[in-house]
Amino acid sequence: MPVMSINKGAIWHTCPLMPINMVRLFFLFAFSFIFSSQVLAGGPKRFSSVMTENGVLYFIEPMKMHTYDGCASKKDMLFDITYLTNDDDSVSFTTTVITENITKLDSVCIHMGEKTIKTNTEFIYCDPDGSRYVNRIRFYIKWTEWKELYEYPQPYIVDFGNNLYFAFKPKKWEKERKEIMQIINIIELNKTQR
Repeated sequence: MPVMSINKGAIWHTCPLMPINMVRLFFLFAFSFIFSSQVLAGGPKRFSSVMTENGVLYFIEPMKMHTYDGCASKKDMLFDITYLTNDDDSVSFTTTVITENITKLDSVCIHMGEKTIKTNTEFIYCDPDGSRYVNRIRFYIKWTEWKELYEYPQPYIVDFGNNLYFAFKPKKWEKERKEIMQIINIIELNKTQR
């Protein structure tokens, strides 16, 4: 028969050495540790860096931008970001855009409030996928422009023309913006230490 007694607010069960309050405290600490390690792993850990003979190469894992206001694409745009420290100080966006037709995507405009960044794209490939086409495209913007995109409080819009517009949803923007700014700050710190 279990031993039941009340001792200064703690209830003792079959194991008289471990009151329920201690068990709860143990599980609270274990959960807190697991949760905090997961949160930290999802932050700036979503990028990797490697030293090359041309400088430090930073790679940010793929993100998703959603179709925006009457976009001709039915699928969201995926993109990853690459930055090489000793490069011409430009940041590379490599994107995947799904289109309904074969579409020439030779330039991109990035709208951020009243400011627009316009640049040419580099075609990588176009593959048919059923009735759609998977377009892989790369474009470059300056480091300072990239930083501005994430300092700006509202989500930026990526416009490939041909009615192809993409943007972050507001709630997702806050999360992405915070994480990318952490990564930008880490890269800037590392650049100043060299």
